[in-house]
Amino acid sequence: MITAVVPALLRLACACHAHDRGAQIHLVQATLGHASVATTGRYLHARPSESSARFLGV
Repeated sequence: MITAVVPALLRLACACHAHDRGAQIHLVQATLGHASVATTGRYLHARPSESSARFLGV
């Protein structure tokens, strides 16, 4: 299967990788040119492999 790389996918990857490596959401927002942090937040959704259980200390 061949998947086309589109600009939206590159923007998503940029935002997620920057945030995962410690960039503050406001910096990611400015880099992507979003008027609202809420818009940027849509790019930074939780990953299926993540779980809040790791924070419980069980």
